[in-house]
Amino acid sequence: MNKIKILVSGILIIVIVSLIIISFNFDKELSSEVAHSKENKTLFKINYSSENSIRLNCANLSLEYTVDCLVENIKPIFNYTETSDTVFLKFEEIKERGGDCRDWTMLYSRLIPTTFYKREVSMRADKKTSHIVLIISDSTGYCLLDMEDYDCWRFE
Repeated sequence: MNKIKILVSGILIIVIVSLIIISFNFDKELSSEVAHSKENKTLFKINYSSENSIRLNCANLSLEYTVDCLVENIKPIFNYTETSDTVFLKFEEIKERGGDCRDWTMLYSRLIPTTFYKREVSMRADKKTSHIVLIISDSTGYCLLDMEDYDCWRFE
């Protein structure tokens, strides 16, 4: 009976260690893919002259490269400025004066190519503060865009 308990315990330990190793490697591969995406700027151009120029620059890319392209095209004009939620800023206005998380999220939402089938705006709020981000996805994974930053995850 003790031999069976020892055998079962040994098998459980091996299974748990294997799962931890698999989980670690999955996270490592995912992080390196996103880091590779952030480092490779040769797939797109930086041209923030209009919404349409950004949209065209970032078309026909993978999900991660599209998000990277959008963020890199927005960074040169990014300026955080609190804005009333009753005001809807056009591209030229946000380019001139900046905007808050809602304005930048709405701009990203307008810039996402139609090849991505899901866009979701997510908002967290309490009595004093709120924050809004954009989540986009396709069949390969999803990305969370938060003003000048993003993270992407792949489906397996």
